[in-house]
Amino acid sequence: MRLRVENDRLRSEIGLLQREIEIKDARFGRLDPKKRPHYLPSERLAILAIRAIRGLTNEQTAKRFQITVQTIINWIRGINKGESAVQMPEKTTRYSDFVRYGRY
Repeated sequence: MRLRVENDRLRSEIGLLQREIEIKDARFGRLDPKKRPHYLPSERLAILAIRAIRGLTNEQTAKRFQITVQTIINWIRGINKGESAVQMPEKTTRYSDFVRYGRY
């Protein structure tokens, strides 16, 4: 019974999140594409990772993230050429100040 209740709660949460995304996408979609903010390099990498994990086509990915297919193709080319249009997250090798100085 608890699993059924949890399943219903999670389904409701998914429905609410999907509605939030629809509202945000509709607002973003009303902007002129040339005036939309650009994705950061780390966000571009995340989008390409989602594309790969979900097995999406360039067209499906472009539609989901409101960009052009050519943009995705350019990002992929940039990775292959080692350009900084899509960046791997930097690996940190230093501890934060509060850890270094023992201030937890």
